[in-house]
Amino acid sequence: MGILLIGIGSLGMLALGRAILECDRVGSNQCTLSSSSWFTSEAHSFPISSMHEATLETYEDSEGEVSYRVSITTDQSSIPLTNVFLKDLRKQDRDAYAINQFINTPEANHLYIKQDKRWVGILFFIFFGGFGLLLLCLNKVEVFDFDKKKIHYA
Repeated sequence: MGILLIGIGSLGMLALGRAILECDRVGSNQCTLSSSSWFTSEAHSFPISSMHEATLETYEDSEGEVSYRVSITTDQSSIPLTNVFLKDLRKQDRDAYAINQFINTPEANHLYIKQDKRWVGILFFIFFGGFGLLLLCLNKVEVFDFDKKKIHYA
């Protein structure tokens, strides 16, 4: 059980990372979405002119809890800002609004949106990993030594 909890904590830490959307109308006239977690990093660029709108995607779990993430609709596809859904509706809504304001305001030269959830991953790891380590340390291991010479069959 302890190893399972350490694994769950590690997965939480690996899944939650940082996403940065940076758009520049003055220089490159491009947006770059950079995503990184503890072991991966990737960047995706697209022209500002291909952006149509930012929307909130929702996910409802089996208990009815709703989570959100920002997604940018472009000419080619819909690009999520992060790979995970988060419960912070105000932050997600504020980021979608800022992106839409940038799209609809040609005078705006620069956009910078950052979503950094690495600290949540660290807390997730500390909680589950620590509890799992505690279970491993407290787990009593019993060793049985069978003496074949003393076994009698009736």
